[in-house]
Amino acid sequence: NNKKESELTTAVGHWRNLEAALNSKEADYANLLATNRRLENEISDLKSQVAN
Repeated sequence: NNKKESELTTAVGHWRNLEAALNSKEADYANLLATNRRLENEISDLKSQVAN
């Protein structure tokens, strides 16, 4: 029984580590999307300036 509890504790710890890593990657992705949108807007503005 102790072995199963130990395995479960280890599995839960691993799960939490994976969940934390996923949350970090999701935050990185959201930041990259925001940066991409900002850069696209800057490009659009620069194209407008060149056209005028």
